[in-house]
Amino acid sequence: MEALGAAASVLTIIEVAKEVYFSCQKYILGVMHARKEIQHLSAEVLALSDVLERVDELLNSPSASKLPTLRLLQKPDGAFQQCENQLREILSKLGPAEGMRAVGARALKWPFKSEKVDKAIEVLKGQKSVIELALNFDHVTVALNLDHTVSQLREDLSTARIQENEMRMSREDRELRDKIVVWLSTTDPSINHVNQRRKHQATTGEWFVQGKELKQWLKMPNALLWLHGTYSIKTLGSVIKDYHTVYIVIDALDECPQKDEQRDELLRIIEEIHKSNMTQLRILVTSRREYDISDVLEPLLTDSAVCIQSAQVKADIQLHVQNELKDLAKKKRWKPNLVSEIQEVLVNGANGM
Repeated sequence: MEALGAAASVLTIIEVAKEVYFSCQKYILGVMHARKEIQHLSAEVLALSDVLERVDELLNSPSASKLPTLRLLQKPDGAFQQCENQLREILSKLGPAEGMRAVGARALKWPFKSEKVDKAIEVLKGQKSVIELALNFDHVTVALNLDHTVSQLREDLSTARIQENEMRMSREDRELRDKIVVWLSTTDPSINHVNQRRKHQATTGEWFVQGKELKQWLKMPNALLWLHGTYSIKTLGSVIKDYHTVYIVIDALDECPQKDEQRDELLRIIEEIHKSNMTQLRILVTSRREYDISDVLEPLLTDSAVCIQSAQVKADIQLHVQNELKDLAKKKRWKPNLVSEIQEVLVNGANGM
């Protein structure tokens, strides 16, 4: 019942987020002076909606009852509640998208000052980061539990004792095991992997994959690697002790809000995990190069940090843009000088990211 309540709460927030997004689209058509901040707000609301849909999918999975971190976000004044409050506050000023038809796009006036929009975006972005962190942690928990379950199943199936055990099993136990086996057999991550590899531009990223920093990180025990650009420990130890190697990836650490020392707390946890010297652990962190993050992570690094806003990345971007423009230029019959100009603008505009 607790998981059902969380799922209902998340669905409500998704619906409110969609209302805000569609209302913003109406304002984009009718308001000229604030178009950039409307687009910024729309993008952040859409990104939050995407994350919440992933949460909803997990809450409706068979593992919903084993998601301790996400359940914590349900508490009063938790991340879910704060997201809903902020979205409803925005919607109350914008008005529902349906109601705007009678007014007409040209009669609209953007009801927010820039500072108010920036504050709302900061709140939504901060709570989105908290939800994503909880989502990733619970994914790891579920994956570790599943891995342990699968290993146990294989061990049972490989011995003669399985027949005797199944004879003793109650009907409910057999049904539960059958459901687990069916569920596991329908999950094939290789499909997504193959699809993404097809989209991969040949030779891009090799500077990182073949680099000494990654090779050192893969080999060294208790290693930590930090990729940066411009834009409780005892419990963890007990969870991973039965695994040969465990990887923890913390993406966009700089998006963890500094309000109420949330980022300081996360950095302290990373530092404690690393200092606990769990030899089978590998930690990978990505973020912008910000002072507080650098101050904590650099003393912990196994090797030097990797800058993902370098000439090597720019070369990857240029190669990708060249290949994408090649077919497009033929279809559109663009002149070579126009193609070169477009390529230069896209590559330089990417700013190494």
